[in-house]
Formats: sequence, structure tokens, C-alpha cells
Amino acid sequence: YNNDGDDITFTMLTSVEEFLRQRTGAAIGTQVDSIFYSTSGGTQYHHDTNVGERWDDTLDAIEDAGETGTKIRHNMRFLRSKGTDSLRATITRAHEAGLEIFWSHRINDTHDSVLEWAWHLSRWKLEHLEYLMGTPEDAKTYPQSHPKYWWSTLDFEKPQVRDYMFRVTEDVCRRYDVDGVEIDYWRYPVFFRPNRDLMPATEEQLDILTEFQRSIRQMAEREGTRRGRPILVAARVPMSVIACRNVGIDIERWLREDLLDLMILGNGETWPNLPVEEFVKLGHEYNVPVYPCLKYSGYGHDDIETWRAAASNAWRTGADGMYFFNHAPRFAASPQFMELGDPE
Repeated sequence: YNNDGDDITFTMLTSVEEFLRQRTGAAIGTQVDSIFYSTSGGTQYHHDTNVGERWDDTLDAIEDAGETGTKIRHNMRFLRSKGTDSLRATITRAHEAGLEIFWSHRINDTHDSVLEWAWHLSRWKLEHLEYLMGTPEDAKTYPQSHPKYWWSTLDFEKPQVRDYMFRVTEDVCRRYDVDGVEIDYWRYPVFFRPNRDLMPATEEQLDILTEFQRSIRQMAEREGTRRGRPILVAARVPMSVIACRNVGIDIERWLREDLLDLMILGNGETWPNLPVEEFVKLGHEYNVPVYPCLKYSGYGHDDIETWRAAASNAWRTGADGMYFFNHAPRFAASPQFMELGDPE
């Protein structure tokens, strides 16, 4: 269950328990056995990072942060006053319930490309426009379906970009009791300039992203050894080898070099037949479990029968489990949480 962290935005919190009830509580006592928790939005974070940019500090510099920004700022500071933060509180509750928890890092989140959402844009990006692959004018020139619309996309050929994303992840592995980290390469899967012109990444760019993933793996192993308990490494990637290579992910090499412990496939947009069977077999060849992504994002897939069909077809490919994205019930478990983890 991937929780995108929007539970920091819902209400003006008056208790830690109120925060945990909103989304985390809906997973407890269901077939969900792992929570993937995201705290990032456009290179801002609502956990108390020591390396990245804390979202409430950014919001202080915005004259009118709007209703959502006001809630984020209040809630981050409220949780801090109680000796916790969104990630730490979620970790504690998950472990109390016997659930595994990963921190999910959206290393290229581009929600801040939407001009109406200025409160998403971090100071780090504003101070380093040379790290971005576009300008705000692109959002006025191109449709949302075009890669160039997403002007705030980070350029991963820049070593400063890779170093920043690495150090933010390392900080979590050092300071939080996570069972693993997920590098979310899908949010948003444009890492190099050729992709903005609908061209594939080069061999040199494939090597760059492999080295980045290798650095994450080595860091997780080092920090896991230091604390005496492994830190697993997951990645969410496109649903085919060629699609991965097009955006710079040499997934066969990653598997061969043991850079992953588990793999999440796709964005869940292809309903109900997820074309993942080939990729499931590839993961299993290297003893890496594979989890197809099922997604609801307002596209008409709100009936449980369609979800059952998608899950059934994914199970039939030999998948090791289901991964829910943009499906986050509040306060009470959904039928999906109660049913789709069981192939029967």
C-alpha cells in the first residue's frame, strides 16, 4: 500500500492519533502487509529531514500558501511539538501492527510544474534552475501529455542532482527505523534530456542511473549492517525492459548486479490486463519478487469487480503480490485491502 503522504494535508491536527487514523489505520487488520510511505513533493519533505528541504520552512517564505499549504505547515509543526513527524509516527504504528514499512522517495516528483501549485516549488529548485530541464514557459506552451510540459524535471546528468537525492535517502536510512527504501523512478520517469524530445536515453545515461542505483544499494547495505538489521531496496519502474531502457534504467543489469530486493511494475494505468508476465519471469530469474501496480486515480475504475479482474490477471502471471498506488481509503479499510491480496 503506497500512501502518497497526503494525510499531512487533510485537517488541522489536534492529536497524533488523529493523523494516524486518517490513512495508516485503514491498512491495519487487512491483507496489507507492507506500507510504502511518501513524504516528498517537488524536493520538499514533510518528515524532519536533516539534508533536504522541510516543507514548512519553504511555506514560511510564501505570502499566501493557500489552505493546503497552511495545513501542511501547521501539521508538521504540531507533530514536531509532540516529538515525532509524519514518517516516524507512521513507522511506529506500522511496527506496532506487525507491518513492514518502506520510505518511498519520489526522486523526480514534478507536481511543482503545475503553475497553480506554486507552494510545491522548493527553494532548492528555485536557487538551482540549472538543475532543471525546462522553464515555467513550457507549462504554457505544451499540453500535459507532453514531457516538456513538466518543466521542473530534474536533470540526472547533473552530479549535484544525484548527490542530493542520494543524501536525502541516506539521511532516512540513518535516522529512521524503516524496513526498506523505495526509489520511485515512475514519479516522474524522465531523467535525461533525450526523453523530453521523445527519444531514448543513451548508453552513457544508462550507466549514470545504474551508478546512482548502485550507490543506493551500497548505502542501504552499509546502514543496515551498522544498525544490525537489513534495509531492503525497492524500485518502481516501467513495465518492460525496453521501456526501462528508454528512460535510462538498465533493469537487466540492475538485477544481474543485485541492486534490488524487490521490484514494483508500472503506474497501474493498463486495466485490467497488466502486461507484466515477461517482467515477472525476469525478476524471478534473479530471485527478485515482483509486484504489479494497481492504481485508482479517478479514471472510472471504482467498482470492485474491475479491481478483482486486474488483481486476478496479475496473480495469474506469477506475481508475488499487489501494489496499490493512489488508492488510499480514509478511516476504514476498502474492499481492495480486504480481498486482493488473496488469489482466490
